[in-house]
Amino acid sequence: MRPNKTLLIAVSSLVASILHADVVDPVAALQSSAHLPSGTIVYLWEANVEGNGRNVIFIDLDEDFHRKIKHYENMPSWYVYLQNATKTGYIRSRGVEVTDLGPGVAPTAPQINIDNMYIGPVSELGKAGIVTIQIDYSKVSTAYIRAYTVEGDHLKETLLAQYDPTKASNAIYDQYLSKEHRTTVKLEKIILK
Repeated sequence: MRPNKTLLIAVSSLVASILHADVVDPVAALQSSAHLPSGTIVYLWEANVEGNGRNVIFIDLDEDFHRKIKHYENMPSWYVYLQNATKTGYIRSRGVEVTDLGPGVAPTAPQINIDNMYIGPVSELGKAGIVTIQIDYSKVSTAYIRAYTVEGDHLKETLLAQYDPTKASNAIYDQYLSKEHRTTVKLEKIILK
């Protein structure tokens, strides 16, 4: 028996609308969808990434992410909630479009080092976004400077530079991530009820 094409389209549309329905409280939505128990600690920060007055909320579950950042281990992976056009609610980001990997949005979370990032116009992209750095000391000293921009219902990651931070400075780093250009965000610690 062949599936009814109309029914499949209707079910797909319903699932998409449920996954991307507006939520008023992103923390409560994440707690419910991830089945997080009371007492779980989450960290939240928000920023007007596009410069248009609409905030993006970033939430992380790892209590130990500051230690990871200081020791250049994995960067925190943030759940992302994008404010809707009317500023009455948020939708959870579909994921990240990675330009180096070809077309499509992967259901992944952006890795952003909040201790070393910039939010504002990114001249290489012609739009506002977040610039951050990840350093991989596992094999060879390699720094990756990436930008994240809001693209409708998801983020887009673009590699701006790759270099060896032990051998040379980098113009992109100096332009966005030197101490005088970094953006400071207020990190909120929340204990789930």
